[in-house]
Amino acid sequence: MIEENGTPPFGSPPFLRSPPFPGIAPSVAAISEPATHVDRDISDDLFDLIRDARVGGAFWAGSEDPWTRLAQAQSVEAGIEDELALVAGLLEVPVIGPDGVRINPDLLRATLKHRIGAAHYRDCFTGEPVGAEHAVAQLADWRRHLDGNQGIAAATGMAFWKREAIRHFLWDGQRSPPFLSPRRGLRRARYGQGALAIWPSRVPPTLVAQAQAQGVALARVEDGFLRSRGLGAALHPPGSIVV
Repeated sequence: MIEENGTPPFGSPPFLRSPPFPGIAPSVAAISEPATHVDRDISDDLFDLIRDARVGGAFWAGSEDPWTRLAQAQSVEAGIEDELALVAGLLEVPVIGPDGVRINPDLLRATLKHRIGAAHYRDCFTGEPVGAEHAVAQLADWRRHLDGNQGIAAATGMAFWKREAIRHFLWDGQRSPPFLSPRRGLRRARYGQGALAIWPSRVPPTLVAQAQAQGVALARVEDGFLRSRGLGAALHPPGSIVV
């Protein structure tokens, strides 16, 4: 339901919104905030961008990610305000309302346009205002990053003073992998059928062969900058990494 003043129901977050990144204030990471007035100029082309990127709603939420939940769905039961229903409308999955009647797809699209238009968008790195298309591109980049972290079962070889930063970098939307010894990390990855993230210069030379023999994939992690003499000597955590 859209309220009479043209705004979404009280408490509805923007449909296009940032994940709750650990260690970063929500106000810093936010790419959107609720608006008091609705932008009516939301193009259908934006829907294509959102659908291709699989962003919108809590796309980082693992099994509760609406895009994941609807991947094989034939239909879904939800109210028109539910983000599951809005994503289903984008994917052309029939939505059955609480009254047992299918919700008109045009009404779903109109509701989604309203939700998207009822927010201001910003570049979280500069603070400058941006369009919804820019926000979708940023969310798409984050989705690729989070999806790439899924399946990392454990991490090993990271210096203690780098671990907090690396924990944030390896977050997959739900959790970060534990830091374990090479032996325990390899065992956890094997039993969990996941990958083991390693810092190559700080693990035993035999670990690569052991992982290969046990069918465990390795994700090699390095500092994300060109090294020069003295970098890291003051125990500064990395500002970026390469996996």
